[in-house]
Amino acid sequence: IWPAVVKWAAETQTGDRAEMEISDGFRAWPEISSTSDNCVGQKCSFYDSCFVVRMRQRAEEADLVVVNHSLFFADLSLKTHQAEGRAEGVLPSYDAVIFDEAHGLEDVATDYFGHHFSSWRVGDLISDANGALSLDDKRTPAIRGLTERLKMLAADFFNALPRTVGLWEGDGTKILSTRSLAPLESLITPLGETLEALSSLLSSESEGELQALARRSSELSTTFNFVRRAADPKFVFWVETRHQGVFLKAAPLDVSEQLQKYLYPKTDTLVFTSATLTVEGRFDFFLKRLGLTAPVQVKVDSPFNYQTQCALYVPRHLPEPNAPGFIESATEEIVSLVNANGGRALLLFTSIRNMEKAHALSRSRLFFPLLVQGEAPKHALLQRLQAKPSVLFATNSFWEGVDVPGDALTLVIIDRLPFAAPGNPLIAARLNHLKEVGEEPFSAYQLPAAALSLRQGFGRLIRTRKDRGVVALLDSRVWNKSYGKVFLKSLPPTPQLDQRAAVLKRLQVQSESYLLAPTVDLPAGLSRSP
Repeated sequence: IWPAVVKWAAETQTGDRAEMEISDGFRAWPEISSTSDNCVGQKCSFYDSCFVVRMRQRAEEADLVVVNHSLFFADLSLKTHQAEGRAEGVLPSYDAVIFDEAHGLEDVATDYFGHHFSSWRVGDLISDANGALSLDDKRTPAIRGLTERLKMLAADFFNALPRTVGLWEGDGTKILSTRSLAPLESLITPLGETLEALSSLLSSESEGELQALARRSSELSTTFNFVRRAADPKFVFWVETRHQGVFLKAAPLDVSEQLQKYLYPKTDTLVFTSATLTVEGRFDFFLKRLGLTAPVQVKVDSPFNYQTQCALYVPRHLPEPNAPGFIESATEEIVSLVNANGGRALLLFTSIRNMEKAHALSRSRLFFPLLVQGEAPKHALLQRLQAKPSVLFATNSFWEGVDVPGDALTLVIIDRLPFAAPGNPLIAARLNHLKEVGEEPFSAYQLPAAALSLRQGFGRLIRTRKDRGVVALLDSRVWNKSYGKVFLKSLPPTPQLDQRAAVLKRLQVQSESYLLAPTVDLPAGLSRSP
């Protein structure tokens, strides 16, 4: 892959990694890219040719700037710390902001107003600090002595942390209380002191790279002191072990306060737009989560005719998702539906475990190319789905941001209602917080959040006025539980089917019309209808 990277680096006009088809696990990427942590600004020898600098210059000259939510909140987060001298913003000043796909703002804001201290961040700081030193530099022994001490103390701390809080092996999470880390105080105190000493030593230097390292070690020290105390009642604190990394994390229970303080007063006009802002036709849940009071609310009818373009299939005969044998029964539905449809299917799962098991149970029985999330970048998988009749098994990010119009995608299958896992530390803390203030967590948070997520998954099917197809939701709780009507009322009005025979007939009619199209390449083993 390295020759392709070298060729891309010589030709790219944007520096955007998405221009290349490389996996997220490409280990050399940190060595050829920079982040806000190691950027040295104007002191960098590549400053004038830097892609980010060029982007900023173009943005300063523009009347309209288009960015994603992550970049917007990264900029907002940086600007909130300007008074502390920690960083400058990325974006120019603005008079108005339009947030498209605004249903995702709470999650993004939570990430950027949160904090984390991890074995990876400490390891990167040590590696970068050692890499910035030269053998003939008089400062090298003192700095290297501190980084070696930091490395030893961090290793001891991160090795002991999971066991101390009750995480014995594998990936997992554990919520922290103010006393959870008391047994590690003998490790915490010298670790914090060493971070502060490194920051103090580096801050006296004038070189841009060492100054950037001083800022990073100072920020890491501040973050460490905040998260290890777990004392702020407006945050939830937890330990997480994942991919051989250990993390101390903190996230705000409610981002509305931060948005009201740092965003809303700073601009005259804010517009929030999305196809999935309402639950049962009302904006109440979205407005409350983002702390919006008395905004102008406009609900626009969809341009699509869902009554004629699609149908919703929810089989009554399947066991509920938590019952034994659910995924086996669900796989039988998947095989029947996909084969009747001639492939052209997106399968959305609420967990990697369900996705992997359904794939293993069905791969020998599906007569089309099978694509699985993780085997290639997202955009590459979607291109393959569009290129010829295929079946894509996916979770997480494929629930939104997927736009495959036309006959390449005429069947979306969702394994179960997308309730957020109550074992997630942030979700659990938010549910407990709602109980404490006298609200019922399920109806106030879990149910409306799941309804919005389901609407997102449903929306992957109909992308234009010419699209048609079926959304299959393999969760009988829609019929069996009283809250099922909330999900149905939150989806577009469309014919509802509950018997497999009826939906198979509909899919076969769709498949036959597709097979008759002369421009479509069929998978091996299938022939056109006469």
